[in-house]
Amino acid sequence: MLEKSGFAVLVVLCFLVIAEGLSWVTASGPSPCLITIENDDEAAYNNNQESCPTFRVGSEILLTRLDGFIGSHDKSIIAAFTVVLACSTIGLWLSTNALWKAGERQLVHFAGTAERELRAYVYVEKTNIKFQGGWNIEYRLKNFGKTPAHNVRLISIAKVVDWNGGNPEIPVPNHVETVGSMAPQGDFFDFTEELEGRANFDEIKNGNKAIFLVGSIIYDIVFEPSRRTTDFRYYVGGDMNCDDFGKMNTTGGEMFAASEGNDAT
Repeated sequence: MLEKSGFAVLVVLCFLVIAEGLSWVTASGPSPCLITIENDDEAAYNNNQESCPTFRVGSEILLTRLDGFIGSHDKSIIAAFTVVLACSTIGLWLSTNALWKAGERQLVHFAGTAERELRAYVYVEKTNIKFQGGWNIEYRLKNFGKTPAHNVRLISIAKVVDWNGGNPEIPVPNHVETVGSMAPQGDFFDFTEELEGRANFDEIKNGNKAIFLVGSIIYDIVFEPSRRTTDFRYYVGGDMNCDDFGKMNTTGGEMFAASEGNDAT
């Protein structure tokens, strides 16, 4: 809008400059006068007038009349100018307010993006279960983020449950362990979970029973809100179709991530 107004003013100024130049061309001097003044038309007090009318003289007459008009209608002009100024001020305020809100939304977006890229992310990296006369369950917590995780706590449980035709009773974590702080860029802690309940290798392999590893990781990050939680749920047995069960009684194998119970904030 301002650019268009500036362009219009520039066009008017150029027109006035050109018109003034043309007026000098029509004046007396080196160029001929386009409006010839006869002696009968000359003023009584200036019988020897040699110049002719120019744009400049017309402009002076116009300005004189404009000055008289302004003097006669000064209050109306001031009132109109006040209304225009008020409208302009309101428009400027609305534009500034809209710009401020847009800037706030942009800042919130940038802050959210920075947090997602830099915050700590503590997850279970891997699990390993092995059967050698009994079940041994190991897993690792790892900080995958770019900033530290503080006040890390682990609440967990590993338990044998009946598969119950696909409706097992999910164990409730009851073992609490304080981990402390975890450095960024891959700091980790390894854990061994003690199994509650009993099940032999065949009971897990044929799907009559299942072993669940369930837990929550609670930790603080350097952004607000600081408290974050990672829930995890892994299992073996039940509906797990694994052709490589033999590894579980030799080198060990990975537990399966359940379709539910693996969430994070």
